[in-house]
Amino acid sequence: MNDSIIFTLGLSPQDIEAGIAAFDAVDQSETRLQVTPMTEDLLTSTVGEAVDNRAQALRDHEATDPSMGFHGVTPVPGHYRMVLINSQDRQQVIKILRSFKKVLPNPDDVIFAMITETALTWTFQDYVEHLSKEHEYMKTHTPEHDPDMKPM
Repeated sequence: MNDSIIFTLGLSPQDIEAGIAAFDAVDQSETRLQVTPMTEDLLTSTVGEAVDNRAQALRDHEATDPSMGFHGVTPVPGHYRMVLINSQDRQQVIKILRSFKKVLPNPDDVIFAMITETALTWTFQDYVEHLSKEHEYMKTHTPEHDPDMKPM
């Protein structure tokens, strides 16, 4: 069975359950979504450490509980809601993104990101800040007014 490790920020347990259910309804593979709400203790961890720790915990416990190991820890409140996906399969990432967008309230205000090799070296705090700035820039700037963009 394959697992896609996902970290979320600002999503309720109901949002997460709805996203997983929507994914399961469209995905015919053996993929399980392992969703971990971002917590205060994760902010200072590198994204890579958290992914490795989550993957190891899954191997050790063969868990099906999407919040395994993170009970009792307060999720981090954030200005933005985020879904950070660790998967090398782009098609799987697109299915995850579409599934969550279908069920989340105000999905255009959710930041979706595929965890990259570079992101693995950053702390969650730095990654969240970077993605927030990038998202804000994309919302307020249009390509036609950007001197670095080629005319179409």
